[in-house]
Amino acid sequence: MNDKTIILPSARAIRHELLDIKTPTLFLPNYITMSEFIDKLTIVKDYKTIDSDARVLLLMQAADFKEFSNLQIERNFFTFTKNSSYIFKFFEELSAERYDIDNLSNADIYAEYEEHIEILKELYKRYEKLCDEKKILDNIFLPKLYRFNTSYAASHKEVELVLSGYLTNFELELLEKSTNYTNIKIRFSASSFNKKMQSRFAELGIECEENYNYLIDFNNKTILEKEKIELNKNISCESFSESLLQVSFIKKKVYEFVKKGYKPQNIAVILPDEKTASMLKLFDNRSNFNFAMGESFANTEVYKKIDATLQELDQESQENIARLKRVDNQFYRDFLDVCFKKTDEIDF
Repeated sequence: MNDKTIILPSARAIRHELLDIKTPTLFLPNYITMSEFIDKLTIVKDYKTIDSDARVLLLMQAADFKEFSNLQIERNFFTFTKNSSYIFKFFEELSAERYDIDNLSNADIYAEYEEHIEILKELYKRYEKLCDEKKILDNIFLPKLYRFNTSYAASHKEVELVLSGYLTNFELELLEKSTNYTNIKIRFSASSFNKKMQSRFAELGIECEENYNYLIDFNNKTILEKEKIELNKNISCESFSESLLQVSFIKKKVYEFVKKGYKPQNIAVILPDEKTASMLKLFDNRSNFNFAMGESFANTEVYKKIDATLQELDQESQENIARLKRVDNQFYRDFLDVCFKKTDEIDF
């Protein structure tokens, strides 16, 4: 039986690892994402988690005080919903780094925003009070409320974290506590893009050099393995007078790579923006590409049908009639009879 638990950054990374297993085995490692690992390591009794919609409504309720208007954020539903993500992001970063919001007033860098900081502090306290009264758990307050799940930590013989990105102070705190019950190892690739994490390791006495892969014994703060990263410098550069020509270039290069024996699933196309993705999709007549960013709802058939129907119902013009003809007009026929009637005249 495999007693190792491997923490990967995302569910996609777990799927990739499972698909990459070559040897037949009945005992696979226990793969888990970092967020799932944190959820299992923390216990908050008598609290229920909050969904994203209720979260916004509760914050809006907490923002019902006079000074909040000085943030220039209107408290009507749509405007507040749009801007609430910035407020939550601010609170989340403070929480993840275990930084007390009251200490922001003492930081010289925020002196210019003293009034805004005071308003955000008041909003934070009001929101925290509402969550506490309703026994609702927002992850913003998890570091304050949690009890460490020692039985879960002790249930693992060895935990290996594949680190991609940055560990917050709260995550490091949980890993430190876990070392009392299990062996924690971290796989880390040091590069010019994660110097902040290298500095964090240096504070713990673990010195990492750029362009090396490391296996770190987090219990003893020592390096178990160090391997030089071989940089692939086989890079070519092409320029095009028209963006449309990029599509031809992409299809040509993919064809060349496949002819050389590269597996299609290992070929990645990284695009400059979403417009290029939509253009590439137009010419992907054999559905060779898997668009990882998903597809905009505005590009789906059902949206186009509803949009054409609404535009024709709103204004009968040759353009709208032509647009409606390009799509199935079943929605138009269904809506036409009831569109201009009052709700009490139809079976609404």
